[in-house]
Amino acid sequence: MPARIGRGALAAAGYTLIAAAYAWPLPLRLGSALLGTVAGDTGVYVWNLWLFRHLIVFHGTLPFFTLDILSLVPPVPLTLHNYTALADLIAYPLLPLFGTVATFNLLVLASGVVSALAMFVFARRLTGDSAAAWAAGLVFGFSPFMSARATEHFSLIQTAPLATFALFFQNLQRRPTIASAAGAGISVALAFFCDPYYAVYCVLIGAFSVAYSAMTIAGVPAAHRPYRWRMVLDGLLAVNAVAIACIALSGGWRFTLLGVRVSMTQFYTPVLVLTVLAIVRFWLAVRPRISWMMPTLPPLRSVAAAGLACAFLLSPVLSAMGTHLSSRRWISPRVWWRSSPAGLDFLGLFVPNPMHPWFGGFFHDGVASMPNGFVENVGSIPWVLTLTLVVAWGWRRAPLPRYWVAFTALFAILTLGPFVHIGGFNTYVPTPWALLRYVPIVGGARMPTRMMVLVMFGLAVLLACALSALRARARRPALVAPVVAALLIFEMLPAPRALQSAEIPGVFRTIAADPRPVRVMNLPFGLRDGLLSFGNTNAAAQFYQTVHHKPLVGGYVSRLRERDIEYYQRRRVTRALLELSEGREIAEPRRAILIQRAHEILPELKIGYIVVDADRATPALVDFAREAFDLTFVQSTAPYTLYSTPLAPRR
Repeated sequence: MPARIGRGALAAAGYTLIAAAYAWPLPLRLGSALLGTVAGDTGVYVWNLWLFRHLIVFHGTLPFFTLDILSLVPPVPLTLHNYTALADLIAYPLLPLFGTVATFNLLVLASGVVSALAMFVFARRLTGDSAAAWAAGLVFGFSPFMSARATEHFSLIQTAPLATFALFFQNLQRRPTIASAAGAGISVALAFFCDPYYAVYCVLIGAFSVAYSAMTIAGVPAAHRPYRWRMVLDGLLAVNAVAIACIALSGGWRFTLLGVRVSMTQFYTPVLVLTVLAIVRFWLAVRPRISWMMPTLPPLRSVAAAGLACAFLLSPVLSAMGTHLSSRRWISPRVWWRSSPAGLDFLGLFVPNPMHPWFGGFFHDGVASMPNGFVENVGSIPWVLTLTLVVAWGWRRAPLPRYWVAFTALFAILTLGPFVHIGGFNTYVPTPWALLRYVPIVGGARMPTRMMVLVMFGLAVLLACALSALRARARRPALVAPVVAALLIFEMLPAPRALQSAEIPGVFRTIAADPRPVRVMNLPFGLRDGLLSFGNTNAAAQFYQTVHHKPLVGGYVSRLRERDIEYYQRRRVTRALLELSEGREIAEPRRAILIQRAHEILPELKIGYIVVDADRATPALVDFAREAFDLTFVQSTAPYTLYSTPLAPRR
């Protein structure tokens, strides 16, 4: 046991050095810079840490409701916000010691270390090889997927619960105990507190394990394969292929058949039929023999223990959620067959690291041009990893575990999204995600590109198995893992990083110095969530709120309530501010009426300060705000200009 602890400590030390090197020069500017811009998602994640502690210490309330944003409506529930509650809890005692920005940066660095260490423990349990397991942790904790997500999605780099769940679930299947069951349930809860997607991914890991244990697939000898349907299927495939070619050449057709209007101008349905026919044709050609057996299921008492442990940890969130879901509607995306979020481009799986300082520039712009932007499209399976697997399997004939090969292949297909894209071209070929996205709970993880974390999970385990096999066959086994690890460190390197300023403009410090309980409105003004935007706001307002502590009239959360949006759109003054923030105009005499109305309700709005972002606010919006709220100039710190209202006269 002491030796194992010592190896774990040594592994953690190595990962810490990698984390610092991969984030360089961030360790030199922990309190003044960030990997992502404060106007993007990074600003909200920093705000999460501050708000969690602020609600407990200064308001004395549970940290799952807030009036600090959207302050004109009842408390905003944070149960469907990407709140990173586990990181918020860890940050609670650190914030007074290091400050908000430095604490956030320390947690970013620690997330990679902890994720890598969790994979190290899991891979070492599977292989018994510490050197191979260290390389697996390196891939899982510091892959290009993780490096890219660190610039925007703090929650998605907290991947350790996935490895701990896999470890406990494996123990639960092999030798069920209450401790293993509780560990699995706790892991799911912690995954939820990191990112709700990861709780869904834990469910997928468990479901795959159970399904895999329930069947065995073997081929049928060629002499016993029936061919009677081959000609029919080949004919249908040919006809369908001709139909697709005709649509491509002519643009398709529209006609009426028996009173029903038929449109054949898109490739979705024809390619779906072609794909199904091809699968059936392949199935009949191979004729795999499937043997079903009783799946390896944990006992009911273990399932109950896991559920109770998970529910106990999630109880604060569940109770808060329950008080609101029954009486309020939430913005929920509708999943359409053709227009739901796209997955990762097939070539994105193999594009070299686009963040590498030497060769990343050749691929960065191509990845950034894909749907949903750069961060959502970084897959970049390391070539060193692929080569290692090929050498182990092809040259040394080292058998790779079928379970992990199937696991990795399945999630690689799912991460491609509902339809396969290759080089930006939609092939219209559907994947299993085209159906799974409609399954409750599973469909809640609506962005398929994020399943790349499960692909890297499977690849990390396969790497550990391959390295362990190579070391067993090599003349100098001590060199194999270090050489592969060194090559991986070089290939996955994202440093030096482009840092974003986290400095606080003077106008926000001026607001902070005012003890009066007034609200702040930022222009452009707006409401926003992860799907929709009303007006034109961004996360910078909430990032700067961590300094001035005043309630904001607008805000940005992961999910907005419909009733809150309707309230802001129903009120004449706030609706006008939303319209002007979107660049629309307000004609007379409506403008004069709105200005008079703003004078009347200013005491109700309790707006004391208005901060104008000169780079984004239109002159029409600024002129309206000056007249509507009788603004007085206070201070300017480019690009921000601070005004006060009569509720907060300049002192």
